[in-house]
Amino acid sequence: MVELSKSDARKLLTQYHFTPGSLQSIFLRFGSIQYDPLKPLGRNIDLVLQSRVPDYRIGDWEPVAYEQRLVMDCWDKQACLALVSDWPFRSIYHEYFLKRWRDRIFVQYEKVVRATLEELSAKGPLTTLGFADQSAVSQWRGSWYGPKLVKNVLRALWETGQVATHHREAGRHAYHLVEEVVPAKYLSSHQPTSIEALRFLIRRRVQSAGLMRTRAERALWSLPVSTTERLEQIRVMVSLGDLHCVMVDGVEYLCHVAPSSILDQHRLKPAMLFVAALDNLVWDRRSLKHLFSFDYVWEVYKPKEKRRWGYYVLPIIWGDRFVARMDGRCIDGHWDISAWYWEDGYDIRDNTLRVLEDSVASFASYLRADRLTLPGDMGASTKQAFRAGFGRSKET
Repeated sequence: MVELSKSDARKLLTQYHFTPGSLQSIFLRFGSIQYDPLKPLGRNIDLVLQSRVPDYRIGDWEPVAYEQRLVMDCWDKQACLALVSDWPFRSIYHEYFLKRWRDRIFVQYEKVVRATLEELSAKGPLTTLGFADQSAVSQWRGSWYGPKLVKNVLRALWETGQVATHHREAGRHAYHLVEEVVPAKYLSSHQPTSIEALRFLIRRRVQSAGLMRTRAERALWSLPVSTTERLEQIRVMVSLGDLHCVMVDGVEYLCHVAPSSILDQHRLKPAMLFVAALDNLVWDRRSLKHLFSFDYVWEVYKPKEKRRWGYYVLPIIWGDRFVARMDGRCIDGHWDISAWYWEDGYDIRDNTLRVLEDSVASFASYLRADRLTLPGDMGASTKQAFRAGFGRSKET
């Protein structure tokens, strides 16, 4: 087992996460990035990529997913874009969801399932709006997927690996038969055993996070097995050298490579970055607090009166320290910042503001923003840095 200080763990994570790369290389580095439909500042996938891919713009990921087929929409750590090459190992998810959907959809609505597949075969790809059957099931009103029968049927087929997302239309899934989306070499390749698939996905989750607490909550692992089974497979993988144990101030973490292989890389000049609300780095809020002393809660689903920071707050990181938070949105080119908070006790210096100016210039370009509104209570020097950075973005 390797022991790291909190400082070294922070350096490892920021080096691993924020070393710049091409769009394709970032997907290959993490294997999976969470997708969320909300888009006040671009969708989560866009925000993750803009902090790592130079000159990234909203929507640049779509050709990589829907033309190159490097990644695909799937269930991983919640809804994600994950590597298409991982398809054979997703069988344990498909089996898990088959049990969940069997009675509700595949038994009760067998004829509708068959008709849906036939319609896709003849006319696909189709969104839910393109199917002949637009009937609703009244008792499903208020449920997660709503009352529309075809939407629930498609979700069941999607989660069990029988259909896939061919592309999106205004964010909406356009479905097709899986063989029309996943390359044949992955459909016909060796099918792993359930243990092989589980071990692969455990390692992939660790890879996605950089450092993963061994005993992180089940929701973070998001694997269709018990905690006991997951921990047993982790024990075996560590003994085989497939995972590395890392102890940080009494807490056990896992790394998919030897920590030294990341820490020994050439250190980058630290940039100030706007971090996605569901970024791989911030998935584990307990770890964030343990390693970075940063208490972060995503308040988007809280009632307004119960929010401390705001609706869609992005953490701001500089080097290996979270220094600020920003709540805002960009609509039709208007970047409206409703709140900016420097972290308590943070000493704002001239070099801080120069780096902030660079960060604002980059983020405004990513948004393609042409107007900027700042909160009235923002400090004068911070406002000046924002305006200077925003002005630079319009010159490029």
